[in-house]
Amino acid sequence: MMPSLMGMFASADDIIRFEPESRDDEQGCQDATAYVGYLIHRKNEGFTVIHDAIKSALIQRVGKIKVFPNKAFDVRRERYRGLTQQQVEDIQADSDAEIVEKVEAEPVIDGDGAIVPLFDIVLRQRIERLEFKTEGVPPEEIRIAKDTRLISETRFIAHQRLVSLSDLRSMGYDQSKIAELSSD
Repeated sequence: MMPSLMGMFASADDIIRFEPESRDDEQGCQDATAYVGYLIHRKNEGFTVIHDAIKSALIQRVGKIKVFPNKAFDVRRERYRGLTQQQVEDIQADSDAEIVEKVEAEPVIDGDGAIVPLFDIVLRQRIERLEFKTEGVPPEEIRIAKDTRLISETRFIAHQRLVSLSDLRSMGYDQSKIAELSSD
């Protein structure tokens, strides 16, 4: 049974298909279908996530997949040559940029005959980007309101899991807040 379900849900790029409600929606629906397939199969481990959800559904009668936005950072290094002191200060004012190297370059003479010092710098910049992640959620980590009859009408659904203190540190939580937590 598992191979036939995997073939049905995981073999095609368009496991989710958006259907247009009018002729004007056709291109948007095709684009959305292609983009979701790209996110699931190319940017995430779609086959594994679908496999785990189907296996959970067959064993425990429920399989959940969680889709969530995740902040990620790219680090980019850029080199600038021949900057004035004012230009260097303007770059330093940008909180996302850090000057990792600053070397004095050969000065130039401006129109008034004054010597203007120039600098070559190497800049490291952290650029935040938002990416969508998918992951299978074990049934024991799902919390649903007790009075729920239909998932579409539930008061809440939550994903609750235990994490270690070292995991919290690696996620970037403040050390003083981690120290306040109890160990159980």
